[in-house]
Amino acid sequence: MLKGFRSKYLGQIYESFIHNGKLYLSLEYFPQGSLLDMIVKHTSLDEEHCSVIMIQLLHCLKYFHSQNKVIKNLKPGNVYLAADGSVKMFDYIIGEKFSECFNKCKSIFVSNPYYLSPEVIKGQANNPSSDIWSLGITCFEILTGTLPYRKFNPTKALFEIVNKPSPTLPTKDYSKIIRQFISNCLVKNPNERATVDDLLNTKFIQKAKSKGL
Repeated sequence: MLKGFRSKYLGQIYESFIHNGKLYLSLEYFPQGSLLDMIVKHTSLDEEHCSVIMIQLLHCLKYFHSQNKVIKNLKPGNVYLAADGSVKMFDYIIGEKFSECFNKCKSIFVSNPYYLSPEVIKGQANNPSSDIWSLGITCFEILTGTLPYRKFNPTKALFEIVNKPSPTLPTKDYSKIIRQFISNCLVKNPNERATVDDLLNTKFIQKAKSKGL
């Protein structure tokens, strides 16, 4: 099962085995580290680089959702940079393999609370729309170098996500098309939130000019 997913947008597990009671995994190598490493190194990334990352993550989500799966844990620390400059999701395995061991509220305990969607915080099951919310928060972090609710402790952040208006980028610092892209991701009602196909057709994504960073 661990080796069952095959997509150029997903990091690969080549082999797994147990030795002396411990599980070992042979994984794809990412010499550039994670997207989080890049954000920390450069403080933030510009809109052009962000669009390149977003289009690849959207294709990753499209593949994953087509398999009737949900990422559940989308964030920069789980996105890795391959040698050719492409970006790949990797930590999807944790949610897929071990989520059955947790109760209905498992997502709050196995995911970083700052990326959780309002409906998941309120106890609803993860769904493709909750991945879109996490994508919007990830996009916000790429551009600003911080998270919308970082100044709050996790408990307070959960309250803010549910009860306060969705975060937005400052008008003077960012283009209209990227602000609209994030707004489409961060709609509070999951039934009204943009889909992967909606986002792939936005002007922001259509402007992406490269396949790698």
